[in-house]
Amino acid sequence: MRLIEKVKNIVPSTIPSTIVLLTIFLFTSCSQNGIDPVEKRLIMMDTFVTIRVYDRHLPKDKILSVIAEAETRIAEIESLTTTYQKNSEVIELNKHAGQGVQKVSPDIIKITRLAQQVSAWSSGAFDITVGPISMLWGFGRSEHMRVPPADSIQALLPHVDYHKVRVLDQGIEITDPRAGIELSGIAKGYAVDRAIETLRAAGVTDAQVDAGGDLRTLASELTIGKRHVYVRHPRDHEQFFGRFRMDEGAVATSGDYERYFIQDSVRYHHILNPATGYPARKSVSVTVKGPTTALCDALSTAVFVMGPKEGIALLERLDDIEGLIIYQENGELKYNITSGLKDSFELLTK
Repeated sequence: MRLIEKVKNIVPSTIPSTIVLLTIFLFTSCSQNGIDPVEKRLIMMDTFVTIRVYDRHLPKDKILSVIAEAETRIAEIESLTTTYQKNSEVIELNKHAGQGVQKVSPDIIKITRLAQQVSAWSSGAFDITVGPISMLWGFGRSEHMRVPPADSIQALLPHVDYHKVRVLDQGIEITDPRAGIELSGIAKGYAVDRAIETLRAAGVTDAQVDAGGDLRTLASELTIGKRHVYVRHPRDHEQFFGRFRMDEGAVATSGDYERYFIQDSVRYHHILNPATGYPARKSVSVTVKGPTTALCDALSTAVFVMGPKEGIALLERLDDIEGLIIYQENGELKYNITSGLKDSFELLTK
């Protein structure tokens, strides 16, 4: 068995080596059956990224070349969407807020259009214009995290509104000069999708790409029936909350344990409620399973903000979408689960 890699130093080394350590855990017994994948592990998009290919019919040098192409595609998405490079398209778009339609790449149009769709479905619970307030909290860089002055949040709230972003075929317009967008809640998932797309186009039929818990898989007879998604326990790093089987598809999780700080015994996490500018409090963790990672990524954030009742109702309305919402009530963790996932979900904690 291969040695395990500890991701983000959040999982104890006693976990079996057949589990890939993610915010969501993908279990595969492939290595036990002699199917050793070709893989590459990277640090991209401010997280750990693993590209793993299981195909046997392709030569190793071909697989390595295709993995390099997938890596390049992820890097392209990162360069377009990052808020830490002066010349990224998102930074330039924000600089020209209130100045009419700005020409952007097809990727930015696709990402923003999907984000706007999820915003509409969730009545604004997911909103890419909350980015400026997130920057106030310092969630972009962990060493700068802090509770911002209340008046600073209030000053920006009127400019948080996804309706202020117009997505056209030829470009994007931010109509409010003081508004801005931030795509971290969806871009990582979109990059995973493009990496899978690159692998599939090259003839790969069995693979998985994960980026800090945003995960998508291709499945063949090699791995069908051998993968489980393990959902991390949000309050005990030594436990899993539950698991479910997934052969081919996508999954993403949003949790209040991913990026947070404690001040005066209060947990402040990075998933902000766009209506208040403060961390959303109705959920503890949300896992969404669906056809694309970008959609799961955005929906997990939206549902986290909406909470267990409204969030589960949204997931039930959407085709080919399932989800698990963990929340706290009277000091105890409880969960809601969609009807399509209920029968295959196995609770692993009391």
